[in-house]
Amino acid sequence: MLPLFYRGETQGYFAKCGEWPWSSYGAMMGAVSPPGWLETAGLLTAFARRRAIARERYQAFVFDGMNAESIWTALNAQAFLRDDDFVARSLRHVDAQDDVNILKAQRRAPPPALEMIARTHSARDEAVVACHASGGYS
Repeated sequence: MLPLFYRGETQGYFAKCGEWPWSSYGAMMGAVSPPGWLETAGLLTAFARRRAIARERYQAFVFDGMNAESIWTALNAQAFLRDDDFVARSLRHVDAQDDVNILKAQRRAPPPALEMIARTHSARDEAVVACHASGGYS
């Protein structure tokens, strides 16, 4: 979540995350009524059993995230926030090949490191083909 949300070229920025019209933050904090489809209690219970404490912790979680590095920089195999070994261990525990809900890119084992491909293919074009064939690089 960004500390400021862009409204449009002529409208400026949102100063608070609860002002962003597509954010559930206001409903989670009890500032606005949640839409019928938004279940706030389920998320709040991840922070505490008592609503007031859960909201304090949720607010701290959101504000901590506003200054943190983006999680997308650590994304691995389009679904994991860990290293290649973790991805490989995780994939051993699921029947990913038979699950239509898991994308092909997420079922594949991590590709070899670029350094390994460079060492095993002396010609540049061969290395590019090997990168593409691994399915992990575009």
